[in-house]
Amino acid sequence: MEPDSDEVHIPGRFRHGKSKVMEPGVAMETDKMKQWLNRILRRTIAVQLERSPVPTKESEDFKMCVTTELEFPAVPEWRLLQDRRVRTTTDIKWGRDCSGNDKRMKILAKWQKSDEQRRQERMEELQEQHPSSQEDRSEEISRPDKNTIYSACVQDRQKGLVETPVCRKALEQRSLLQQMDIDVEYHNLPRWLKEMSSALKQHVFHIFFDRLTVQDIDIRNDDNKMRMRCTIDRDQKEMNVTMATPEENAEISRISIEEPKIRLDLSKLLKTRLPMKTHWSIDFPMRFPSTEKTMVEQYMDFMMDDKFTPRCKFQPNDRIQTFDGVEFPYRVGSCDHILAKDASPEQRFMVLVNKPHRDNTEKTLKVFLEGKKIEMSMNNQQQSHQSSDEEDNQMQITIDGRQVALPDLIVHKIYRDEEDAGSPVMFTLQKVGRKVKVECDRLGVTVETDRHSAEVKISNAYRGKLAGLCGNFDGEHHSELEGPNREVYSSPFDFGLSYRIPSQECHEQGKSLSVMRNVRLAQLNQFNKKETCFSKMPVAQCPEGYSAVRSETRRMEFHCLPSELDITKKYTELHKTKPLDMMASKRTDRTEEVEAELECEME
Repeated sequence: MEPDSDEVHIPGRFRHGKSKVMEPGVAMETDKMKQWLNRILRRTIAVQLERSPVPTKESEDFKMCVTTELEFPAVPEWRLLQDRRVRTTTDIKWGRDCSGNDKRMKILAKWQKSDEQRRQERMEELQEQHPSSQEDRSEEISRPDKNTIYSACVQDRQKGLVETPVCRKALEQRSLLQQMDIDVEYHNLPRWLKEMSSALKQHVFHIFFDRLTVQDIDIRNDDNKMRMRCTIDRDQKEMNVTMATPEENAEISRISIEEPKIRLDLSKLLKTRLPMKTHWSIDFPMRFPSTEKTMVEQYMDFMMDDKFTPRCKFQPNDRIQTFDGVEFPYRVGSCDHILAKDASPEQRFMVLVNKPHRDNTEKTLKVFLEGKKIEMSMNNQQQSHQSSDEEDNQMQITIDGRQVALPDLIVHKIYRDEEDAGSPVMFTLQKVGRKVKVECDRLGVTVETDRHSAEVKISNAYRGKLAGLCGNFDGEHHSELEGPNREVYSSPFDFGLSYRIPSQECHEQGKSLSVMRNVRLAQLNQFNKKETCFSKMPVAQCPEGYSAVRSETRRMEFHCLPSELDITKKYTELHKTKPLDMMASKRTDRTEEVEAELECEME
């Protein structure tokens, strides 16, 4: 599955049509790789029902067989150029047997991109590849604005930035499937089902009579077949529906899918009284699927306001979005920082992150799971002049220091007993394009990275039990910048510094890292006695022998103690080496502005 030799030096571009030119930041694909990427996840559900005949009404046994096959892309789409589909097929046979010779109905539903959606995307791609031809208006549809989300994402990916906010928005747009086609084939339907279908159609026509167009003259549609097409607009607000039956063609335009107004009364449709609730109202927005997430994630996120799968994102522009949805800027630098960790007594997992090089966006990720250390880092032996597709192989993956080869799309299982494939699986690793995913189902933790960005997904069972740059996941925004000792910071820099793990490897020549310490002040109280005041919160300070070259002002609260007390002398010595956690809960005796020393150089 390595790139073909004649493809390696092809310049990176977004691919369109049958061109072999690829979008920047995406590995070249051989035919075998395309087969892997286009592989479909299929699920089949088969139900068989048998019963004896109803006395005085039936003379033969009744049997029904329902087979439903669901097809959905095996992995979420991470490329902007895509053409994937979602398909559902239901085959229903009933009567004396399930041979299909008696009564039968087959329903095929397929979601895909609409013609208008494809045309719009094609125009965007052509404009990006040929910007000089913007004045050529020979196309049937005028070219879109040059400053589209797609164009902005192209520029980001050409810089090596794959998961920027604008690219996520562009991917969301291009992953949406805006058209649904439904084909229904039927044979020997019972009278009651025909009557109910007719009543339902008349009911819908009555609701949307002002937007309905019907053609019933010179119709040559297939017998025993019905075809329906639903197409939504780009904003997912309205839908157009066309329907073809053996008797007529009908079209309903501009149906609102944000506030549907459909009310069904089954007792009227069936023309009989039912011992159950018969009034069903569709009072929630309809949703068309996307290939960006699985169908379960999409519908659960929709019902739970995008909070079904808690996730933290560390973006290429050094901005962090916490589990509770708060976003703030912070540059981690070459020191390891705790991105997320289980702060409960079990301490089931921890994720560390650093950015070894100041001038680029590549990050190194360390994941501690089930007693194992998984490290995903850059291969520094690679040369900078290599093409973009070769750079895709720069990420090294090690488990406890042992390098692991990870072919694309192959799920690599790590067993509790390495010599026994029948032992429990601790976690899995998988590489899809430029992304590497570590997943532990037992602990409910998933970590993904593409070198430039990182994402941590966790189970809702961790609510209020987390710590790190991703927040404590308590659902509250006011306490989002909570440090390791439950102190709440007002500055993202101070908050990030509290989760830094200093080491010799992250020191630069002639410079030093700031350390978090409480500020100490001396004063005379109202009785002219000496007092020593400590800031209730630690703040960035330069170590001894270094001076600040960059600083910011912080307004801090202080707690004061008589200087002659033994406990005061103890705190004075202790504050030189570590933060004074106990000060956070003390009373506030004074408020002062102090300098947070952000960068330090040797004096």
